[in-house]
Order: sequence, then structure tokens, then C-alpha cells
Amino acid sequence: MYGNNPYAQGGWPNPQNPQSINGPSWSTPPIRQPSIFGALPMLDGSSQGQPKLLTFRLESQYQDILNCSLYGPTGKPYIEIFTDISSSPAYTYFRKADGTTLAVLEWCQQSTVTISGILSKRPLSQWLPLTPDKRRRTMFCNNRPYTWVPQNNEILLYSVGSVNTEPLARISRQNGAVLLKLSAEAFTAGLLEITIVAAVALQSGKNID
Repeated sequence: MYGNNPYAQGGWPNPQNPQSINGPSWSTPPIRQPSIFGALPMLDGSSQGQPKLLTFRLESQYQDILNCSLYGPTGKPYIEIFTDISSSPAYTYFRKADGTTLAVLEWCQQSTVTISGILSKRPLSQWLPLTPDKRRRTMFCNNRPYTWVPQNNEILLYSVGSVNTEPLARISRQNGAVLLKLSAEAFTAGLLEITIVAAVALQSGKNID
């Protein structure tokens, strides 16, 4: 089920009950595949002076992000996300429209993530480690550092060290769906696929530490 607390769903400690485990930092190999969406999809309209965003919806009949569909800005389904619990450990697969697998999450005592052509198999705790202050999670893509920060019922993605103060991506909930909003900058930087997988991991309710 989709929860109501982005801190709990993302594994951040409650400010009144801080707890968690930090993981080491890492970097991804500088290997990129063409985006599953090809050229830049349609941008959402926005007020003048505000950055335009690409909105993707993760939704299912049962509000289960581990068994859902990803819809693009035009409403077209692009990825089916499904979880096989018939074996131990359980696996969550990200299946593209052409039948190939974009990513796999393995749920076990030390859960792992693999993203085809982007990220070799590694523990989730290393992919999205909590910072020492336990207030944000680090993420690398193409050897560049990013950070996920919970704020005002959203989880925001920023580029570490960037002069741009606007978030590159936003994770939120609306009408039973999880929304992933990306800036055009994030899309052209090759962050789409990795943020899709991160959104599912952060909103899964699973322990990723």
C-alpha cells in the first residue's frame, strides 16, 4: 500500500524517533542507454517563470507500488512493475513495453538493485545511503552525486554542488498514485530510469538500510 508518510516510506527517521543505518557512498559506471522514452516527452504546463516538469504516474488498482504501471506524461503506459513472491527472496521486475527488463529489485536481508546498462547489482543500502545526519539519501548517476531530501510531503532530488536551487525531481502522492515529476534538465542528464527505480524503492515501505 502507498503510505502517507514520505519519511517512513523512504526509510528516513522520524524527527521524534531518529533511527537508521548509514551505508557507504558509491558511483555508477559511466554507461548510458537511450531513454525508454526516446526524445523528450511533453512538458507539463506551468506558471510563467517556473520550471516545466515531466509528470509520470505509478498507479495500480490496489495502490501497490510493487505491482503497478508507470504512465508517461501523455498517459501512455511505459513500464509494468510486478513482484514475484513465489520464491525466496522475492523479486520486483521493471518490464519495458518491448518486453525487456529495465531493472530488478531483490528483497532479502540485504536487498539489492540492478538497472540494465546503468547500475550493476549492489545493495540498496549502498545505492541510497543515508547521510550521517540521517536527513537525506545520497544517489550517484554517471559519477555525479545527487541527494534525495524529504520536504513538505514530497521527496526532492537535488544535484550536489549545483548552483541551481530548483529540485531536479519530485516524488509525491495524489489520488492513490505516486507521482514522479522530472525537470527537463533531469531528463537530458539521463536521470529518468534511475529516478523511476529510486521512487519505487523509496515508496515501497521496505527496509532499504
